[in-house]
Amino acid sequence: MLNKARPKGQGWEQTVIDGGDTICGPNQALRGQNVDQVDKAMRNPYYTDEVATPLSPSRSPPRSRCPRCSSAPGRTNRLVRASRTCSTRSRTLRSIDFYVAGERTPIPGFLRQFGPELIGEAFNTRLEFPEERWLDQPFAAAKAAFEAEDPVTILWDRGGRSQNPGAPESTGVSRFTSWPPKTVEPTSWFAATDGVLAATKPTSAAPAARWTTDVNQGSQQTLPGDLGGQAFWALPDWQWKPEEAGRSAVYVTEPLAQDVVIAGPGSADLWIRSSQPNADLSVTLSEVRSDGREEYVQSGLLRARIRKEGPDATALNPDHSGREEDSEPLPVDTWTQARVPMLNVAHVFRAGSRIRVSVHTPGGDKPRWAWILDRFEAPPVIDIGNDAAHPTAFVLPVVPDASGYVAAEPDCVLRGQPCRPYVEYHNESAPTA
Repeated sequence: MLNKARPKGQGWEQTVIDGGDTICGPNQALRGQNVDQVDKAMRNPYYTDEVATPLSPSRSPPRSRCPRCSSAPGRTNRLVRASRTCSTRSRTLRSIDFYVAGERTPIPGFLRQFGPELIGEAFNTRLEFPEERWLDQPFAAAKAAFEAEDPVTILWDRGGRSQNPGAPESTGVSRFTSWPPKTVEPTSWFAATDGVLAATKPTSAAPAARWTTDVNQGSQQTLPGDLGGQAFWALPDWQWKPEEAGRSAVYVTEPLAQDVVIAGPGSADLWIRSSQPNADLSVTLSEVRSDGREEYVQSGLLRARIRKEGPDATALNPDHSGREEDSEPLPVDTWTQARVPMLNVAHVFRAGSRIRVSVHTPGGDKPRWAWILDRFEAPPVIDIGNDAAHPTAFVLPVVPDASGYVAAEPDCVLRGQPCRPYVEYHNESAPTA
């Protein structure tokens, strides 16, 4: 990552300079100012005000009246993402028109003619600019119409248009007044025996599911090596491998009787028992589709020693501080609750599909990210509780009144969401006392 951020590190810059560009060369000289983010992260394993606070968006002036265009982290299936595609870039430019330029300006003709093909090169497909809005209204009326729209936009099934599969285009749109939507209902599914993800809390004793961590998984990616250049392609050559036996605890629901729509963050409320004083945990949420394929949806991570809940914790957010003073080693071979925060997401699980969660070592489900994991002489062995005394729950942000998405399930080509043939997984059981 750092090498590619150095002057001419991407490889294409010299070609641009040799072609006569007079701006790219001087810009490369500024690349020497880049901060070594890996070194910075290694020197700061915990959150500190000195390092993190100056970079926090939450520190923006609280009374600022300047509109801000925000985007959801992680998934491209969801909230408006600024400047990434024709459709979302168009929305960003409208904001600039209304609050910076003070006039509504159309996309120039040459850009509308040639832009989609040029932008499409990055996505390995052709894109089109969306229809422009509010050009035929007086500026004040256009701005009022823009501001009258709900501020949160969800672009459903990003990449799912059958006419242009995998492209950054959506099949439906929903708008909300807040994020998460105010109608979100935190809804729990519980780990049960035999790898079942149940709608009801367990009521009896049962053996825990056991898995052994694998530090080598931290370096596994879904677009390894040279495939990393395909990250923005419409149809990347995903290398999303099934979990190895004994390396995960997996739970799957029965086929859903009706659509389940989620929008917001989530929380995997794990009961764990570890053979070591720390455990690096990852939870992957996926959909087992009715066509027999499995589609990645979202994930969450936790270094278990930083598991203490914060003062603003909710059912969907454990509010970990990440601070050293809030860290504590795991009690070895003792049951402990550890809530893994799930990143923001918006997704439709259609009727007939199944919700799947996998608890495992971080790694193997991100295109480019890799993880530096804690190492021990013997790898941590983790038990996941799934009985009445240790009811592990996976809490998702269900929106019961959601609309705006298409009823039909799109093909398994959504952006940033690898797909693989579904393979049933069998959990190993921990010995009973």
